Amino acid sequence: RTTDGGNTWISQSSGTSEDLLCVSFTDSNNGTAIGIGTILRTTDGGYSWILQEGGTYASLTSVSFTDSNNGTVVGYNGKILRTTNAGN
Repeated sequence: RTTDGGNTWISQSSGTSEDLLCVSFTDSNNGTAIGIGTILRTTDGGYSWILQEGGTYASLTSVSFTDSNNGTVVGYNGKILRTTNAGN
């Protein structure tokens, strides 16, 4: 996490041991991180992360959110996941 435009970085725990590959923030608080088999969401700027349950998340590689509710995750073998409710 950075609060000074990237001059210094503070390490934060994601709560998972999975490799994370991509992160997308729509503002300073709301973000999504994805990795192999994992989707995590934060609403407090990355201080805490919540594992998103209920899907098959294998082979995810990239995430992009256009606002705090609407996002797309893509992965290998043509996998595309879309949410309109912040990943709920």
